[in-house]
Amino acid sequence: MSNDTDSKISLRLSKEDEETLDQLIDRGEFKNKSEAVRESFRFYNNLMKKEKSGRGIETKIEIPSTISKYIIEKISYGEYVSLEEGLRDLLRIGYKAETKIDVNQKKLDDYKV
Repeated sequence: MSNDTDSKISLRLSKEDEETLDQLIDRGEFKNKSEAVRESFRFYNNLMKKEKSGRGIETKIEIPSTISKYIIEKISYGEYVSLEEGLRDLLRIGYKAETKIDVNQKKLDDYKV
C-alpha cells in the first residue's frame, strides 16, 4: 500500500528474473511485482540483520519420524544431547533425505555422503 512517505524506484531485471517474478505472481504468492520486490527486500534485509547479530537463521521444519527416532536413539546413547544437535550433525555431514535409516543401526558413518 502506497502513501506519501513511500519512495518510487526503477529496477532493471534480467528476462529470466522477470519470468520467475511473473510465475510467483501467477501462483498467487504475491499480488504484483512491487509487492514481490518489497517482500524480497524485507526478507533479505532481516536475514542480513540476523546474520550480523550472530543469531543465525530461524526456520521451522518437519522431521520425518524415522529421522527423529534415529536422533532420539543417539541421544539415549549419549551421542547427542538434543534433537537440534542431532539434526545439525546430520545436515553438516550431508545427510540425504532419500537414505533410509534403520533406527537399530548404530553407525552414523553409514549415512555419510
